[in-house]
Amino acid sequence: MIYLFLLIGDKIIKYFLFITSRNFLINEGMFFGINTSQLVTLFISLLIIGILYVFKKRFGVRHTGLNIIICGITMNISDRFLWGGVIDYIKFYNILSFNLADIIILIGMLAVIYSYISQNAKLSIGSQK
Repeated sequence: MIYLFLLIGDKIIKYFLFITSRNFLINEGMFFGINTSQLVTLFISLLIIGILYVFKKRFGVRHTGLNIIICGITMNISDRFLWGGVIDYIKFYNILSFNLADIIILIGMLAVIYSYISQNAKLSIGSQK
């Protein structure tokens, strides 16, 4: 349910920006400004979602971090269908531009990394006993 809320919230923010201002960037490439065609970007995004989904099903992982990553990627894919590119509206020192979906993907990645590190720490502590 939270994922649907995030997706709808993201679209409302972008729609509001579309109507009220021109303070956004339509990123037709990939992350960090890598220039690719829309088809290649879409294929890579769907491939990543597929890999995460298979990983979750095959290994029985019910990790919230992976779900968060899939949610963020889905948000960016929907932008590509709606507006022909990802709408970035948060600017960082005029160097980086990103959006809510990018932040959600980052949070998901940090959650996965934290989970991995904490599980390994528990395993190493358990093996020392």
